[in-house]
Amino acid sequence: MKCFLKIILCLLCSSIAMGCTQEGSVLHDTKGNPISTAELKGKWVIINYWADWCESCVKEIPELNHFYQNNHDKNIVLLGVNYDRMPMSDLQIAIHKTHIAYPVILEDPAATWALNDIEALPVTFIIDPQGKVVKKILGANTEQSLLAAMQQCYKIKKA
Repeated sequence: MKCFLKIILCLLCSSIAMGCTQEGSVLHDTKGNPISTAELKGKWVIINYWADWCESCVKEIPELNHFYQNNHDKNIVLLGVNYDRMPMSDLQIAIHKTHIAYPVILEDPAATWALNDIEALPVTFIIDPQGKVVKKILGANTEQSLLAAMQQCYKIKKA
């Protein structure tokens, strides 16, 4: 009987763990659009954590807007995440105030992609098409620095 219970427990734990993988996650942007992480497979994903009180974050937003405008149709997804997890109404005000043009997601994707060690803002994570975090960038980006980081990650993946 004990062996039977152990098997049941193992199967239950396995099914719970499998249900928590990134393939099963759905994120939502501030416009209510669902973003299935399964649909992000095969794309480069850039996750940028920001806050409206962070001067460096606000300074980099125009650069991220340019990056998004020039690359969103090139198999690259840029998603913003408000570090403070503001309520929707406050978040929409902050997005409008800072002129963010790229999607900002409501859920923290840290568990989905194991984005840990957020010790400063802004912080940007680059996730490869297989769903693996390949780079963490502390500090503000420019469009050019982000392109260079992407190019470096792409070369590493090809090697």
